Amino acid sequence: MPYTMSEDGTIESITMYHEGGSGNMIRAVYDDNGSGKPGSRIAVTTIATANNSSGWQTIDLTVPAEINAGQTIWLAWVYENNPGIRYETCTPGRVDAGASWSGGMPDSYGGGTKANYIYSIYATYCG
Repeated sequence: MPYTMSEDGTIESITMYHEGGSGNMIRAVYDDNGSGKPGSRIAVTTIATANNSSGWQTIDLTVPAEINAGQTIWLAWVYENNPGIRYETCTPGRVDAGASWSGGMPDSYGGGTKANYIYSIYATYCG
């Protein structure tokens, strides 16, 4: 999911809403590649176990990410076992890399398919 920062800040964690699940997950922050898709990985979380009940789950980044005002970032995730993720049809849309759990979170996002879905995910930052 893309987001353009309104001010300079440091991203500390990523929170996402999911249904109850099992297995592990990883989240990451990517920069924009200049053509409206994720580019290079800026920061990543550790591997965390998915909550077994539905709700918001926060994972800290291994190293906080310094982001500049006006910079577009992409919040990304991968689940070992999809716990069920809520979304609605809307823009700006997401980019699905088509990668599986075994791929982890690559340094470069690579290609992907863009579609008009938005998810309940956000980053916590200090300005």
